[in-house]
Amino acid sequence: LNLIALGRTGDGKSSLLNDLIGHEVFKQKRAVKSQTKEIQTHTGFWAPLHPHIPHKEDFGCKIHVIDTPGFGDSQMRDNTFFDNIQQAILNAAVHERGVHCFLMVFKITAK
Repeated sequence: LNLIALGRTGDGKSSLLNDLIGHEVFKQKRAVKSQTKEIQTHTGFWAPLHPHIPHKEDFGCKIHVIDTPGFGDSQMRDNTFFDNIQQAILNAAVHERGVHCFLMVFKITAK
């Protein structure tokens, strides 16, 4: 299962992917400045029931996640990032048996 996380800088793409994998793989920090400067990938096992039901760590599937730099970062690097993100999508489509899910990550606040 191939997943790509997309969204604005600081909205939690790396954090979401770390949660799916079950441990910290991608650097995460609450900041306006983008923490993810390059496309990063990781292959792991997604065990969605394991944290909630004992002895279910083998229920799940292998996942390949792709963490991308955020849109609208403080250093105005969107044009550079868009080219890199487009290339990562094409690579996954051609070499990783396709993209199965685009995770559009948005921070929702009460402000």
